[in-house]
Amino acid sequence: MPFIKKISLLIFLVIFWVKANSQDMTLSRVCENGNNNIITWIHPTSFCTNFISYAIYFREYKPSSPDPYALLTEIFTDPTTTYTHINANTTFGKKYEYKITLNYLCGGVPQTLDSKEKIADLIPPNPTVIDSISIDPVANVVYISWFKNKTPDFSDYSVYNSGLEIKITKNLSHTDATNDPKSKSISYEITGYDSCGNKNSFGQNQHSTVFLTSTIDTCQSSVVLNWSHYKGWDSINRYYIFRAINASAYFLIDSVSGKINSYKDNIVPLQSNISYFVRAIKDTSIHTSSSSNSINLQSAKRGEIKNTYLNHISVENKNIEISIHFDSTQYIGKLVVYKSLAIQNSFSILKIYNNNQLGVLSNIIYIENPSFNEEAWKYKVSTFDVCNLAVDSSQISGNVLLQGLNQGDKNLLYWSKYFTWNTGIKSYVINRYLDNYIVTGSNPVAIKTLNQNDSFYVDTDPELIGKTACYYIEAEQNPGSLFGKIELSKSNVFCLEGNSSIYLPNALYLNGGQNSIFLIRGLNINTTNLSFEVFDRWGRSVIKLNDLSNGWAGIDKDGSELEQGLYFYILKTTNTKGETINKNGGIYMFK
Repeated sequence: MPFIKKISLLIFLVIFWVKANSQDMTLSRVCENGNNNIITWIHPTSFCTNFISYAIYFREYKPSSPDPYALLTEIFTDPTTTYTHINANTTFGKKYEYKITLNYLCGGVPQTLDSKEKIADLIPPNPTVIDSISIDPVANVVYISWFKNKTPDFSDYSVYNSGLEIKITKNLSHTDATNDPKSKSISYEITGYDSCGNKNSFGQNQHSTVFLTSTIDTCQSSVVLNWSHYKGWDSINRYYIFRAINASAYFLIDSVSGKINSYKDNIVPLQSNISYFVRAIKDTSIHTSSSSNSINLQSAKRGEIKNTYLNHISVENKNIEISIHFDSTQYIGKLVVYKSLAIQNSFSILKIYNNNQLGVLSNIIYIENPSFNEEAWKYKVSTFDVCNLAVDSSQISGNVLLQGLNQGDKNLLYWSKYFTWNTGIKSYVINRYLDNYIVTGSNPVAIKTLNQNDSFYVDTDPELIGKTACYYIEAEQNPGSLFGKIELSKSNVFCLEGNSSIYLPNALYLNGGQNSIFLIRGLNINTTNLSFEVFDRWGRSVIKLNDLSNGWAGIDKDGSELEQGLYFYILKTTNTKGETINKNGGIYMFK
């Protein structure tokens, strides 16, 4: 081998050996910790190292004319990689720089490795840049992602929501499931810490989610979307609008310029559950996007409401009960009850039921509670769709109005015919009370069943004489009704008083035997609140009474028994109908 080649090879081996056995000593960081400085270094790896010690040197930091280093301490324990300089920061304004020397033996020869100088690290890391903040439109949770911070001694990321720290992580993304992105736009920012705990300043890189709202107009079959612009990017290229119908997959329906934040969807299917979300596209060559929250809307069905029907009109306790059937399977905007006098055709609104009052019912009963006034009324019902269009109406129906006359020993009854049911009237049943049923609580008795063509009846029962009789008519529907139920309709209760009669004695026997008390006998006569006066044969008043419920025993106004002889009386009273009755006559007193 030529000599020059041998020398070159030897030099190469020496250089390789030196590099392989001598590495840099690295002083990784000096961190302030209150009054102390914490010094951290990295022990070099070498196959030719016999550790002796670490020597830590320091001096006051003076960039223009530095002082020489002084030995701070020497450490003889390996692998130590940290040391705390106690009270290094107690003198205001003074800073120190440090270096560290590794002393070791290699091949029996003492060697040293010196680090580079470092001062305490007070410089925060570079800002962390958010890539995007996006919302999962199905789960409605927020995903935040950011770019890796390339500061050499960077340590941790900190996620802030509206100025509050919510997460410290070493990851490059975070999922926020605690805030509701369907209620408002949510703002986030990422800051970071280096290995000394220095933190870059807050407020440099805030991003805000796209917040989507909407209004629906079922009558126009349209939805208007409005959203807040995505905040954080320099500019937005476009917004893409996605829609899902009845929980199907989302599909793209349109896009608008990044400067626009509203959209009108004019092709909205009726009676459907519709969901939307909007996706912002960043105006860069690298595809970056951010999705908004999703919104859910329910479109109503229009124009197919049917089977609006009056089940019955009935009088209950002087109130008119209106039973209404409607199609609860359809979306009804409102249901309106109308009323008119039977002899007229001028309907006015009696009651309006809005959709939230109807709920899932299929029948409602409305009680009209003004004064009944013993009149015949007629009613109808209209149903309106969500667009306030009347799309279905019931038949017209009215109450049965019962009236009558008393003719002494008989009562004449007549009523308006019922005209509601599609199957017509099966019968009219006449029910009667023969006493004051309100006071006694007695039950009525069905006295007669008549066919659908009848509207007149004469009650000739002998029990009627002198008594008050109250009646009501109950109409019954023929079988085969629209909804399978046989309906009934009651009329008002109508009372007739029997004729009054009065019987007065013409003699009194004052010996305490029979006929010793003057009593009013008869039917439907008031014996109180009357005027009864007795005169002697010379026309002098001997007594005057206003109550004969217990009779008169033939005494004068001083309580003395009258003398035997002829006397005269004048009686003025009323019957239970309020009619005035005047009676006068003579009465003979016997002893």
